[in-house]
Amino acid sequence: MRTVTPLGAARMAAMLVVQRPGMVALLTGISFVPAIAYGAATARAGDATLASLMIFAGLSLAGMLVMTSLSTHAVAYFMANQHASVGASVRHGLASLWRVLGATILLVLILGSALATYVIPALLIAALLYVVIPVVVFEDVGVVESLSRSAVLTKGYRATCFFANLVLFGGMTLAANRLFVYLPPPYDVLAAMAVVIGCMAFSALHAVASYVMLREQKEGANPNSLADVFS
Repeated sequence: MRTVTPLGAARMAAMLVVQRPGMVALLTGISFVPAIAYGAATARAGDATLASLMIFAGLSLAGMLVMTSLSTHAVAYFMANQHASVGASVRHGLASLWRVLGATILLVLILGSALATYVIPALLIAALLYVVIPVVVFEDVGVVESLSRSAVLTKGYRATCFFANLVLFGGMTLAANRLFVYLPPPYDVLAAMAVVIGCMAFSALHAVASYVMLREQKEGANPNSLADVFS
């Protein structure tokens, strides 16, 4: 049984990136199409205003949640030492599309409202709701039920989820800020946006790996039985 730690989940996500880079790149491209298109248009127009950056951040957050949905099958199979294809991952992710979209809209509203108040409350709420999307896809529950289920699963491990959010999004913000300082336009915008999308894609993989580990740790679930959900 794997202990739930930010490093443990990050290690599983990193192993998937290293061993299946093509699949991860395709899932990222599919998930972040709106953010990539908007970011490229913004960089081309040289219009990196605060408003445009906030729009990009919102599109990227939505892309991260979609990526979480599309990667559940891939991560579950990987952690069960089974092979997953891009097509199967997308198909299973899309099977829960409407519930995932509902959860995505709700999460964006909740986290956006919290972020408008202060960063720390947003990270605390994100820790509570860290595995909402995997719950929707794996357990076939509704949007409201997924919120309470995530709260149950993360209970006792919210400091772990909070730390993961702090490291991932703190590092992303710092790196993007440095790129804005040191690179000339439009490369500063393109590089910073690439960093944001890369970090959010990795965060999506981390969330699914964390869900699998939480199910193992708290409920004794076997990775193979979780993968069998998609059979």
